Parts: sequence; structure tokens; C-alpha cells
Amino acid sequence: MKRIFAMLLAGFALVALVATAQSKEPIDVTGVWKGTMVTLPGANAMGVVVLNLKQEGTKVTGTVSLEEGSFSFSSTKTSPAASPLIATEKRIENGRVTGDILTFELRGGSQTMNCQFLVRARSMQGTIELLQAQASVVSLERE
Repeated sequence: MKRIFAMLLAGFALVALVATAQSKEPIDVTGVWKGTMVTLPGANAMGVVVLNLKQEGTKVTGTVSLEEGSFSFSSTKTSPAASPLIATEKRIENGRVTGDILTFELRGGSQTMNCQFLVRARSMQGTIELLQAQASVVSLERE
């Protein structure tokens, strides 16, 4: 009898845990976020990136831009013209927050960049991935 009671209690605890996780409100990302973006091997570039975000429920809109003059390149293979994101402001597409994960897409010419961030109250970290071959690591803080 004690064993059945323990199993029932564990089952109810598991159901409560799952229900709590599913009802977790998405973190609020509205505002200006500023930080650094560093490309992984290949492009060897780094600079200052700014996200200006607006959230309604789980939907996120806004822009991503690079601070003018902040990007430096240490490879002769890469120039600012080589990236569709450099020195431009891009509108966020398909932006969503699920729990503490922010995802969105950026379009540059015919290319789509997939972005994913783990968000905390005052900071977020993640990647901007281009063609699954080249990714940039981004660390941001809320302004």
C-alpha cells in the first residue's frame, strides 16, 4: 500500500512539474540590447551589435544592426562587403520567445541567417548562423 501511495505521489509530482514548465511565461526581451559579435574561424571578424526588440506575447519584432565603424577584420579573405549583415540594419523575421529562448531570422540578399539566444534578465548569449557553415557568437546586455 505504501508503495502504491509513493508511486501515485511521484506521478502527481511529475504531472505538476510538466504543467509548470509548459505554463512558464516567456521572458520579456523588449528593449535595446548591445554587445559583441565574434565570427568563428574563417572570417575572423568582430564588432559591436545592437538589437532593438519589441515583444507582444511570444512574438518578437525589431531590428539588428552593427555599430558603424566597430567591425574589424583580421583576414584578407573577408571584407565588409562579403557579409550581407555588415554595416546595415536588418529587420527581424519570424521572431519568437519560448521560455528563455529567443529565435529569429535575418535575411541578407538571398541568404537567411538563423539566430538563437539564451536570455537572462539583463543579458543574452547565442549565435547567428549563416548557411550552417559559418556562425557568429554574440553576447549582449540590456541597455
